[in-house]
Amino acid sequence: MNKKCTKCKEIKDIDLFSNDKQRKDGKRPSCRFCAKNRNKLYRSIKVNLNREKERSRLYYLNRKKSIQAKRAIFRKNNPYKEVLIKNKDKYIKYKLHSLKNNKTKIDPLFYLMCSQDFFLDWLGVTNDNINLNNDLDHIVPLSFAKNHCEFSALNHYSNFQLISRKKNRVKGNRNINFQSISKVLGNHPMPELINLILEKNKFEIKFNNE
Repeated sequence: MNKKCTKCKEIKDIDLFSNDKQRKDGKRPSCRFCAKNRNKLYRSIKVNLNREKERSRLYYLNRKKSIQAKRAIFRKNNPYKEVLIKNKDKYIKYKLHSLKNNKTKIDPLFYLMCSQDFFLDWLGVTNDNINLNNDLDHIVPLSFAKNHCEFSALNHYSNFQLISRKKNRVKGNRNINFQSISKVLGNHPMPELINLILEKNKFEIKFNNE
């Protein structure tokens, strides 16, 4: 069975149209490809993007307890949890997963510019103090990077710290501990670039000792 798309005007197989119970034929008037392009254009508009973010935020607030309960169940039943708790090497690989570039397949250790053992020592991680509730956090936020060079600089080992997940969620990008940023500048091979990144983002270091 075929159907004519109201957007591209092409006659396509009925299976290429999403379901819509309110329609007589049970299908949406436009095909999935046109809907995908329309949604892509919609999300590209900043006003609509901010509206979507606000909608997502309200969705989370209205269902906060149920969402947190589902996440807790997932973490409890996650098959790799016990392995991570007992093995610091697998734990840090799990934490570094966010650095993996799926297109280039670049090893996250390439950006860190150090060995895995050195990085574990830098963070103070041992098999006895592994805590899955800690987040691997960029001291100078990665969102400050405007190009690949700055991205690489901010993924240097000296710009990482382990902090509690709760603290990481509320601290924001404008609250940087002065001792932490001093540690970055003292160990980074390109401290001038780090200072330049901070200046470009109009960031002034606050003497926050918390």
